Amino acid sequence: MLGTLLGLFGGKSSGGLLKTGLKIVDELYESDEEKTQARMTLAAIEAKLKEKQLSINIKEASHSSIFVAGWRPFIGWCCGIAIAWHWIGVSILQWISTATGSEITYPTFDLSQMYPIIMGMLGLGFARTYEKKQKVDDRH
Repeated sequence: MLGTLLGLFGGKSSGGLLKTGLKIVDELYESDEEKTQARMTLAAIEAKLKEKQLSINIKEASHSSIFVAGWRPFIGWCCGIAIAWHWIGVSILQWISTATGSEITYPTFDLSQMYPIIMGMLGLGFARTYEKKQKVDDRH
């Protein structure tokens, strides 16, 4: 739930709640002082939401249950298997089909929907590598 709120309050979405709030502030207030105060309040709300989401992420990652702490590795494995199938499995089946002169039918799918997840997972991997280089202690 908090992740959804964070997505609404900023990020790179086309129009989050924070962006909308800033537009409303510009229309609602006339003085620069009031606009600045309202913008600072919105920024503080956004920062607090991000802080809360970070604490939730830390608790999830350190949880002993695989159903709580294991959802990220599960997504990573699913993406890895999908990529392997798309670039290796399908290529091998196409090669076999061409070499034998037979027609093999195999499932295909659109990877464009998975790319944002893959990029996010790669970003998390990079962040963890950076943490390890900084010698951040972890238990997961």
